[in-house]
Amino acid sequence: MRGITLAERQSTQNILFLSNLTKFRVVPSHVILHMFKVCLDDFSGTNVENIALLLEGCGRFLLRSEETSERFSTMVKGHY
Repeated sequence: MRGITLAERQSTQNILFLSNLTKFRVVPSHVILHMFKVCLDDFSGTNVENIALLLEGCGRFLLRSEETSERFSTMVKGHY
């Protein structure tokens, strides 16, 4: 099993931070939705982990928010 590099740990912390800022509406919703889209378009490597972190961090918020629910659910359902 390989160790986690500093860059991977920093990336994880950044994603978790952005997820929390999204829930408090500090980060505009289009920014986090764009991050999802970029990761879904290249669904490999670290992007898989990034999507999991984003879903865990703010997925429910995006799905239940009136502002983002339609676009987010379409985006997620379109990639299954």
